[in-house]
Amino acid sequence: MTTLIHRVVVVLALMGSSAVEIFANSAIEPVGSVGKEWTRETREERHEKKVKEAEEGDPDLVMIGDSSTHHWERTGNAQTYLDKSLPDVEILNLGFGGDRTQNVLWRLQNGEILRLSPPE
Repeated sequence: MTTLIHRVVVVLALMGSSAVEIFANSAIEPVGSVGKEWTRETREERHEKKVKEAEEGDPDLVMIGDSSTHHWERTGNAQTYLDKSLPDVEILNLGFGGDRTQNVLWRLQNGEILRLSPPE
C-alpha cells in the first residue's frame, strides 16, 4: 500500500499544476441549481420567491440547506413542532431540495441574504 501511495505522489508531482485542477474542490465555486425540477414550482421560481421574502421580511432565524431544511417549511409535524418550539420567531427557510454546497453559495450571492442583517 505504501508503494502505491508513493507512486501516486510521484505521478501527481510530475503532473504539476494539472494535478491541482484535477483534484480541485468543486464545492467552493458558486453554481446555479440545474437539473431536477419540482412539481409545485421550479427552482428559479423558488429562488425568486425567497429573494422577495428576504427583502420584505425581517426574520429572526434563517435556515439554509438542502431538502432536509426545505421540508421544515411544509405543513404537518415539522410546522407544528416549529410553532410550538419557536412561537414568536419569524423564520426564513432557504432550504432547496437537491442543493449541493456550490448551489447554496450561488443562491446566497444572488440575492437570498443580501438585504438581511442579524437581529439586534
